[in-house]
Formats: sequence, structure tokens, C-alpha cells
Amino acid sequence: METQSQNIFERTGFYCRMGFNVLKKVAEGAIESYKDLVSVEEGAMRDYQLKMGMRHYKSGRYEEAVPYLEKVANSDPKNSDVLYRLGVAYSNIEGEEKNAIKAMEMLTKLDKKNEKAWLKLGMLCMETGDFKKSGDAFRKALEMDPENFTVHFRLGLFYDRQEKWDDAVKSLQKAIEINPTSGKAHHSLGFVYESLGNRKEAVKCFKRALELEERKK
Repeated sequence: METQSQNIFERTGFYCRMGFNVLKKVAEGAIESYKDLVSVEEGAMRDYQLKMGMRHYKSGRYEEAVPYLEKVANSDPKNSDVLYRLGVAYSNIEGEEKNAIKAMEMLTKLDKKNEKAWLKLGMLCMETGDFKKSGDAFRKALEMDPENFTVHFRLGLFYDRQEKWDDAVKSLQKAIEINPTSGKAHHSLGFVYESLGNRKEAVKCFKRALELEERKK
């Protein structure tokens, strides 16, 4: 009798353990399914936020774009394209210069060879008067593409802002060498020559800039 009772208890314990294991597996399966569902929902939500952010961004509605792009950047911090566009969006909103610089600094750390990010960071820092950081960023961009017209042109303006006229002349002349039909480069070089007191060269540059502008009409 005692043996029979013991067997019953053992079988009962066995079935309880089996039942517990089954319930555990069902629960684990439910958790995995929930995780999969959450993952899918998060992915769908990120896609929606990116779509809305880009729609506002491309339409020039930067204030509306920022909240969406911020959420995408937070959920996908290695998305360099989103970080760049977030920085550009911030740069087009008054009072958001620091956030714009922060976004570009994050991007240059994430992607040290991102020429566009270094160039944009240089421009932003120049606008805020941080010439040290601005110059470093422009030179980084130049290292990656020594024949980039925009980098040389921006460097010319950078030196002009600091009244480093000789350096400004060199940078703008290089920009013109790369793109001889740039009216804005000739025009900017004219102003630098004027600052140097070289009226003759300044007039030449202004005339050339006007000729190029007339051709576009």
C-alpha cells in the first residue's frame, strides 16, 4: 500500500513537473513571439518616423522634421544619413546652432571620413565664431578631397572673416581653378583684393563675375 501511494505521489510529481515545463515553454514561446511583435512594431514605427521626417525635411519644414528625425536617430544612432539631415534641419532653425553642431560632431565621430559632415561642421562653427574648430573641420574635409571646389571656396570665406587676406586669395584662386565659371568665387575674390587695396585685380574679378552671371540669363 505504501509502495502504491509512493508511486502515485511520484507520478503526480512527474506530471506536475511536466506540466510546469510545458507551461514554461509556452510562456517562453509567448515571450519570444511578443519580442518579435515588438521588434516588428518598432521597425514599422521607425520607418514611419523616417518617412515623415524626410517628407518635412524635403519640403523645407525643418521644425516639423526635427522631432521625427530625432526619434529615428535615437533608435538607430549609427544611421549617418539621418544624423546629417538632423544637423542640417537644426542649422535651419533659429537658435538651434548648438544642436546642429552637436549632430555634426556625433556624425564625424561615427564616420571620420564623412566629407560632407566635416564641411558642414566647419560652416556651422564659422557662423558661431569658433574659428579654431571651423578651420580644423575645413582642413579635415580638404584632406579627403583636395580638389573639392566647395571646401576651397568656404576656406576662402573662412580666411576672409579672419582678415587673413593672403590665405583667402590662395583658397579662392584654387576654387576658381577647379571651377572657373563660378561667379560667386570671382565675386568673393574681388572683395578680398579690395580689402588688400588691390583695386585693379578687384575690378577684374567683379567684371568676370558679372560676365558669368549674364551668361546664365
